[in-house]
Amino acid sequence: MTRLQGPLEKKTSTTRKPGHVADGLGERTLQLLKMQHSLYWSVILWSRNRSIDGKKVNVGDIYDESLTWFLGREARTSYEAYLAVPLRQAQKRSLWIDSRLLERSRKIAERDGVPRNRVLYTALVLFVKKFGPVATEKDIAYLTKIKSKAGQQGRPIGSGKKR
Repeated sequence: MTRLQGPLEKKTSTTRKPGHVADGLGERTLQLLKMQHSLYWSVILWSRNRSIDGKKVNVGDIYDESLTWFLGREARTSYEAYLAVPLRQAQKRSLWIDSRLLERSRKIAERDGVPRNRVLYTALVLFVKKFGPVATEKDIAYLTKIKSKAGQQGRPIGSGKKR
């Protein structure tokens, strides 16, 4: 028998994989989150700016840092000013996040009576506003150009071996 979901229950769309986390190797979980175009490109810009001397700072590292900061400093005992995840002028993005941080976020969300996505979104927005660069239209155009060039450098569709 198939169980119907209630109005507040949502199917989660997550995938797990081993990966680099703050204290070595661990598990990362794919989380979908709606965010504005400018916030997404600010994270990309920050990742790129912090990647120096052969040490790459992944976008996932910034997501992890934002959650660690928010959960440890802003939402330690309780938090009331969660930001609403935008419904318009936003796009779903895939975030690879340390699975332990996602679990902590879930507990904080339950404690404060909000969806986990609001915890993630609030953490990211506040962290970028406080510490990160804000991507300008010029930055976004440049980063978009780099990203599309990188996609074109792969092998052409239809060539090579079949999968």
